[in-house]
Order: sequence, then C-alpha cells, then structure tokens
Amino acid sequence: MFDVEVRDITKRFGRVLAVDHVSLAVEKGRFVTLLGPSGCGKTTTLRIIGGFETADSGSVLIGGTAADELPPFQRDTSMVFQDYALFPHMTVEDNVAFGLRMRHLPDKEIRQKVVEALDLVDLPDVGSRRPSQLSGGQRQRVALARSLVIQPLVLLLDEPLGALDAKTRKQMQIELKNLQKKLGQTFIYVTHDQEEALTMSDVMMIMNAGRVEQVGTPSEIYERPASRFVADFLGHQNLIAAKFMGLDGNLAVVAQEELGQLRGVFTSGRVPLPGSDVVFSVRGENIRIGAPGAGLVDGRLVSRVYRGAITRNTVRVGSLEISIETTGPQSFAIGDLVSLDWQDRDCVVIGEERQESGG
Repeated sequence: MFDVEVRDITKRFGRVLAVDHVSLAVEKGRFVTLLGPSGCGKTTTLRIIGGFETADSGSVLIGGTAADELPPFQRDTSMVFQDYALFPHMTVEDNVAFGLRMRHLPDKEIRQKVVEALDLVDLPDVGSRRPSQLSGGQRQRVALARSLVIQPLVLLLDEPLGALDAKTRKQMQIELKNLQKKLGQTFIYVTHDQEEALTMSDVMMIMNAGRVEQVGTPSEIYERPASRFVADFLGHQNLIAAKFMGLDGNLAVVAQEELGQLRGVFTSGRVPLPGSDVVFSVRGENIRIGAPGAGLVDGRLVSRVYRGAITRNTVRVGSLEISIETTGPQSFAIGDLVSLDWQDRDCVVIGEERQESGG
C-alpha cells in the first residue's frame, strides 16, 4: 500500500489547464519532490493532495483511503507553507500546540508533545517567544514543528525554504533531509530549485505545462533525461539537433553536420525511423578539453566565465557553441584551437516529443 496515490487528476482554472492527467504513487518513508518551473502545476498538485484544492477529475488516496471528499483537517496530512503561516499574536509554544488543541487533547499531553516537537527541530528554548522575535530559519523550524506535532502520515511542503537566504537555505536542506530520515516519514516537497531537489529527494517528479515529464531517482533523471524539456531544465546540457541513423547494439547513432557521427544512450519514446529528427545531449561536465586533434572534434575557445568551483568555457565548432565545465587551473586561453572529447555512455539521444499545450 502507498502512503499517497494520485490517480489521473486534472484541474482547470478557467481556461487554463493547470494539472493535466497527473498520476503518482508514493511509497512509505520516501522524500518525493515535485520539480518544475513556475506555473507548471506542482503546487496545485500538492494542494489537491492536501485538500486545499479540488480536482476536476481523478482521485487521491491517503494511506489507501479515498480522500477526495475529505477537508484538509480530516486527511492524514499536514502542510508547511512558504510564508510559514504562523499566528503573530501567539507564542511559539501556542503556535505549535494549535493543531493539538483543535483535536481536543489533554493539556498535559499537549505540553509534552510541544516540548518534543521543539526539541526535534532543535528549538528547545524559544517556546515563550513570538514569531517576530525569531530569524527566518527559526520561524521555518517552528512551522515544521507545528506540522509534525500532529504526527501526520504525510507531510506536504510547498517551497518552504524559498524565503530564506542562500546560506540558511542550504543548511535547512540538510537538516530537513536528516529529519525526514530520522522520522522515516513520507515527505512530498515542492520546489523550482534543481539543486535543492537533487540534494534532498529519493524520488523526483518533473512537471511541465501541467503534465508529468519524468519520474525517477535524482541520478536517473539527471543522467538519463527522457525529454528535451527535462534535459534542458535540469542541470547544464548541450542540446544539439541531429538525425537518427539507427542502433548500434545498445547505443543510438546520430549524424550532425558539423560534428559528424555521434553515439549515445536512447532514453525516450519509441525508436524513430532512420532520418528522423532527434536531440543529442551531453552535459558540460562530461566534456574534456584537450590539444587540437586529440579528441572527437576541434573548435575554438571563445569565452570563459569563472564561477568559483567551476569555470564555464564556450567552444565554437562551426556554427555550434558548446559549453564545457572545468575545474582547477585552465590550460588554454581564449582564442586557442582546442579539441573536445566525451564518452558515448555520457551522452543521451532524445527521440520525438509530443506537442506542448496547456498552461
């Protein structure tokens, strides 16, 4: 039995199809991230799971029980919002206790659970303060404690770290993932931040224009994107239009006018006919720069951008511009002729894609 099942849900807001036949099954104890650009339908999907929106069609099951007719407070879920949604006139202790009081638990039990929840998020001494007296990271921990204290089967998190500064956000990513592992609880998390999703997730669902593009582990999706959208959205890819020539064992063979014949792993759809348009994809970190004639193709280094841990180089090969990420000392200067080399297994060939629609 799954902790959450989303079965073919759709949702329209007026003429906008926000969620387009989305399905997802979440195993117990998984950290699942819904990832995609703004307006892709990820938050609407989360709100439908939590009961804050109603699907036009399809169904939601929580712990194997149909939840479509249940209001949020009757579902075995709890939501953590981006803006924290703390009551400013209440102390931290009262904020955390709010859900327990709504459930009419005895005062002694409420006090004990609040203490345990604040200890869990490493805030044992702030119970008497008000939210305005806390930092952003502390307010986020209080919001997390308030959701966890009622011990929901599933915790829903809608971009909860979006309002934090970069340093605090990275720290909270680690703390949140460690907390989820410690509790063994199911978390469903919404973000548009690719690095955040890769860092925290057991499973990722990539959404675009209301639809599911791909579901898998972070490594599966990063290394084997199933569509051009996923390849372009997640990480830094070189996407090159090519013609499909056929299969060579487990590899797809493509032809590109300026790069010649290339090989990669075919990841999506049915195998196209020879001569069909495909996309050849190789990540910048998988390309090596060497002396002219030493690699697969030669080009000229035309730009370089230093970004701390990595340097992003651009090499022009005919009319193509190929981006390469390197670390350490740079051996070539702008204007130099260089070679580019990569392994077939590091490349992806993406077949025909469906037409985009919706919003």
